[in-house]
Amino acid sequence: MGRSTDTSIRLRQAGSVVGGVPHFRALVEQAGHGIIILAEDGSVRYLNGVFKRWAGLEPTARHPDSIAAWLAPGEWETLSTSLSRLPTADHQPTTIPVLHFSSPTLGLRLLEGTGTRLPSRSGGSHHVLHLHDVTARIEAENRTRRSEEAARIINSLAGSLVELESEEDVLWNVARDCVGRLGLPDCVVYVLDERRNVLVQRAAWGAKAPVGRQIINPIEIPLGLGIVGAVGKSGRAELVPDTRLDHRYLVDDAHRLSELAVPILLGDRVIGVIDVEHPDAGFLDEHHLEILTALAALLANKLVRVRAEEALRTLNSDLERRVHERTAEIQSANARLQQEVAERARAERIQQALYQISEAMHQTHDLPALYRRIHEIICTLMPARNFYIALLDRDSGFLHFPYYVDEIDPAPAPRQGHPGITEYVLRTGRACLANLEEITRLKTAGEYVQSGAPASIWLGVPLVVRGQSIGVMAVQDHHNSSAFGPEDQQILSFIADQTALAIERKRSEQELQRALEQQRELVRLKTNFANLVSHEFRNPIGVVLSSAQVLESYFDRLEPARRTEHLDDIAHAARHMAGLIDEVLLLGRIEAGKLAFQPRAVDLPAFCRRIADEVSQATGNRGRIDIACPDQLPPARSDENLLRHVVGNLLSNAIKYSPPKAAVTLTLTSSGRDAVITIRDNGIGIPAEDQPRLFEVFYRGRNVGELPGTGLGLVIVKRCVEVHGGTVSLRSQTGHGTTVVVQLPVFDTPSPTPTHP
Repeated sequence: MGRSTDTSIRLRQAGSVVGGVPHFRALVEQAGHGIIILAEDGSVRYLNGVFKRWAGLEPTARHPDSIAAWLAPGEWETLSTSLSRLPTADHQPTTIPVLHFSSPTLGLRLLEGTGTRLPSRSGGSHHVLHLHDVTARIEAENRTRRSEEAARIINSLAGSLVELESEEDVLWNVARDCVGRLGLPDCVVYVLDERRNVLVQRAAWGAKAPVGRQIINPIEIPLGLGIVGAVGKSGRAELVPDTRLDHRYLVDDAHRLSELAVPILLGDRVIGVIDVEHPDAGFLDEHHLEILTALAALLANKLVRVRAEEALRTLNSDLERRVHERTAEIQSANARLQQEVAERARAERIQQALYQISEAMHQTHDLPALYRRIHEIICTLMPARNFYIALLDRDSGFLHFPYYVDEIDPAPAPRQGHPGITEYVLRTGRACLANLEEITRLKTAGEYVQSGAPASIWLGVPLVVRGQSIGVMAVQDHHNSSAFGPEDQQILSFIADQTALAIERKRSEQELQRALEQQRELVRLKTNFANLVSHEFRNPIGVVLSSAQVLESYFDRLEPARRTEHLDDIAHAARHMAGLIDEVLLLGRIEAGKLAFQPRAVDLPAFCRRIADEVSQATGNRGRIDIACPDQLPPARSDENLLRHVVGNLLSNAIKYSPPKAAVTLTLTSSGRDAVITIRDNGIGIPAEDQPRLFEVFYRGRNVGELPGTGLGLVIVKRCVEVHGGTVSLRSQTGHGTTVVVQLPVFDTPSPTPTHP
């Protein structure tokens, strides 16, 4: 470049002196590089001798008008653009692009140099090009670059092969890495099947394997057939610049014009072939051969190691398989032994549980205690935190839940005809292990309507006695859907029979005990009734007899007022005895369950006032009854006959046990669906030790003295309230009166807020 710059300066100086033309010609002809002068329109004005030699022109030959014919396609336009941009002021040389010059004698040459704009005699300017032949230098640089690139490719492939462990991975990595680095559109790696002497396509890049590791229409080439087969047989690489001139070329997926096949050698033995093709003739050269040969050597070494490692892995795998099989046999035997031990332990636990349930039947005093003990025993066999027992009442058809332990729900009320999962087990007589899927199926089939908190899993078994289901025993878990399994179902089923037998025997035992107690109670009642008759009936009968004798003996001599008085005494005594008989008969019907409950619309305030008037008249206005009730109450439905016994008896007692002319208060209020009747007196009160037994038949407080009474009134009140589904409670203190509160669910619609008078 320095010489070109120096020549440009000398050319400007020579062109500026007188007689510059001879000096100019001598200077350019002696230059060691090519010089060409172009006019502004691109026509050739001058070529020096060096350039003529490049162009194949004689020294005296006339130069052509243009050099475009010697340049590669498109380079003349690029050169023209570069010349148009040369500076016009300072005449400094500017580098121009490398030109591909086609020399008739030297072939393709690469020219590099500078261009300078110089003034012409006509006042315009010329373009002077100083060009050097850099073909040898650039080819050397290309060879160096390609060698470095080949080294990088080989090193990269060698590095990538290190971590690969399978022959399949190695072959596909070579095919793709080789093609990816060399820019080849097609590559196939063949591996020799020594048993059949054929080369099998094992990996590919390009159209043969567009996606994944699947070769489209794989072929097999016998040794000696085609270019690939010839290389596989000879063990020597073959570079075919133009496959149209080689009859051995075999078309696989598409016809390509150049092919390079390199053997994969293990010593002097061929184990495979790397085959690459290109659609352009002459594209593949010695550079590709060099790289593929190195790759084939690397591949051969790696395949040897991989196959050895695979063989070793196969041996290790076989050994591991044998060890695994032997271990599995030992584990299977151990598992069977453990299963036998577990089954034996389970059988012992079940046997122990059965024994404990049998013992519990004799050790517990009542059914609730038996239920608790059964729950404790089942907890030793499975996670039974949530456990219940449901029993069927054959007479009423209601299903009761006498024992119910659950972390979320309270015990359900007795029910009949409810489509529950408990009823499903009771009806089918089969155990049921219901996970979420089974619960959903039962819901869909209409067998189960959820009434409580949802369970993640539910296990229930029927309790059967003499072929009849008497109830269900169940466990459930609200959180863990795998809390129970078939083994738990089997265990629960095993102990269900013993549990059912224990419950049935305990129920029979308690029924017998109740029968004995009822017999004792009957004897006591008979005794008390005899005492009642002897005490409560003796006085009225005496009054009747005495008054009747007086009337019979002295009727004519008695004044009308005295006769009327005796007749009133007889009537009063008769009514008193009739009332006693009515109370006894009513209590008998209640205890026998023959008292019908017939609710109908009742005006509670008016009813309470009417009963208060009747009681006042019946007691001879002995005391005052004050009534307090709200202005408005919801419509009520009640059995008026039963309600009459409730209010009447309570008011009669309040007046009887209060001082004469003392006030008794009846307060009527509402709370939700309940009517609340409160009767308060300031009488003698009830001793604390007597209050728990006040609702027993014929029982009276010890402080009643000579006050008449049967001990039936509060019993009748309690039974009539219970028939309504209500409650009765009592508060009393000796000497300070008594307060009785009755709550009856008689309103169809609840009051929005509690009402007060």
